[in-house]
Amino acid sequence: MILNLDKDVTPEKLVKAGFRSRSDNKRFYTLREYLYKDTISLSIKIDLSKDADEQIEWYVIDNNTGMSYNTFYFTPNTCRDLVREEVIRSFNEIIGELSKRKILYIVEE
Repeated sequence: MILNLDKDVTPEKLVKAGFRSRSDNKRFYTLREYLYKDTISLSIKIDLSKDADEQIEWYVIDNNTGMSYNTFYFTPNTCRDLVREEVIRSFNEIIGELSKRKILYIVEE
């Protein structure tokens, strides 16, 4: 899955959607949302000064380790994982809202 910025995104739209700009770089915006309690979060970084294919970085992070929450990216062949299901549901809600606000959209690989 790839996230792309909407062609009409503006700094004002980003701020209204909850992104924060860095004081030293007004073209760089970040958003951090919790997906599961305070242990798993979504981090989105947008740099409007880069080329279109390099403007957005995003990660689902396990806050206990500071590393990627691998279960989000790779479907394990195990029994039902309720935490993973909640993380995916929360992720889809957040991305759906950002898509409605014409901030970004999903491109399936």
